[in-house]
Amino acid sequence: MLGNGRWIVLGDADLAARAKAAVYGALCSGSLLCDERVLVERGVHDDFVDAVLAETDVMRLGDPFDARTTLVR
Repeated sequence: MLGNGRWIVLGDADLAARAKAAVYGALCSGSLLCDERVLVERGVHDDFVDAVLAETDVMRLGDPFDARTTLVR
């Protein structure tokens, strides 16, 4: 079903890569293919949350023609 994308993050995952993909997947506004749920194995939950927060810290909303922009509204 479209619009109910799920991620499953297991303990052996590359957490930084999964966090980046999850953040950008969740922010693809207007699409029916956005990620809506992230299921994270208990043992890596806190590390994954930290990786997601780190990814959102480096995001910069702005002009699509500005090279420093990472997220366009």
